[in-house]
Amino acid sequence: MPAGLPVRALVLRTWCAILLCLGLLGLVFHRLLRDDLTLVIDHMDKHPDNHNHNHNHNHNHALVLAKTRAEDTSWAYTLPHWTPYIYTTDHEPGYLPIPANKAREAMAYLTHIIEHYDDLADLTAFMHAGERQWHNDLPFSSSSEAESTHHSSLPAPTDRRMDFHREGNMPMPMPMPIAIAKGKEKEKEKEKEKEEPSTPHLLTTLHTPPLHKAGYTNLRCTHTPGCPLSIRPFDPALTKNHNPVYRNFSSLYMDLFGVGRDQVPREIGGVCCGQFVVSRERIRARSREEYLHMREWALGCELDGFAVGSLFEMVWHLVFGGGDNMGILCPNVRQCYCDLYGLCDGRQLAFLVDDS
Repeated sequence: MPAGLPVRALVLRTWCAILLCLGLLGLVFHRLLRDDLTLVIDHMDKHPDNHNHNHNHNHNHALVLAKTRAEDTSWAYTLPHWTPYIYTTDHEPGYLPIPANKAREAMAYLTHIIEHYDDLADLTAFMHAGERQWHNDLPFSSSSEAESTHHSSLPAPTDRRMDFHREGNMPMPMPMPIAIAKGKEKEKEKEKEKEEPSTPHLLTTLHTPPLHKAGYTNLRCTHTPGCPLSIRPFDPALTKNHNPVYRNFSSLYMDLFGVGRDQVPREIGGVCCGQFVVSRERIRARSREEYLHMREWALGCELDGFAVGSLFEMVWHLVFGGGDNMGILCPNVRQCYCDLYGLCDGRQLAFLVDDS
């Protein structure tokens, strides 16, 4: 019997070792499985399948975004009252495609209207993809913050943009030293983006009843740039402008809208830029064929994508039937902040409106 004890001890020790190894393997497998599942879920959040773009959302409010591969649009799925339709310029799986990367966000906007003309939402917001961006004309996260923020701390309305409308300048090739400096500035720009006004906050704060009544509403209230006047299409001085959009504006307008010279407004002015909300009825005031014509014109014209996109920014209010007979749509700034965002108190508006 004593001679058998070592054998039993060896067997017991062997089984303990086997069980310990199995336990360790189980823990490792569980960890790997959990990590893989986390990666899958994270990928699904950031790259949702096209067929599931409207899960758990209200189809009455559509949110159309135009993105690049570098932009994270996962924030769009945190808004319970907006159904996101996210178009990409970079052929990314899980996002909606556009015919070609031209005309900037206008290509995504027109494509959405054409493809969803028969099942448009009651209201459609057309916006850039950034979670934070200077286009958002709502710098405060709350009314109390608006009252406590000093006016001098607010970013200027035209910060971080080329003043395209006022000067009519196209971007020119930069000398190498300037290009290098610009590259370094991009890193600083990424940090500044964290301080830009929030798109989710803007959409959460936005009052929708006035949007139905107006039909077309630009989400910016400030008049700079674009109001009260952005261009006089028949101004003789435009013939000498080096910007092709300004120099050829009247003919471009006629081609885009398919109209004669007598239907080109003598003056055009509207709140900048490419973020606005349009009702289903206002979109359908034009036929699908008209939007198809606009998209085909954008794809086929000789202008580059930047120029085509800039032209659309100047005439979106005319595309959707806004403005007076002279092509002007410049709502009262104070009334705009009050109607759209509930900023009606004089103390709040004092930080946003310059009455000088």
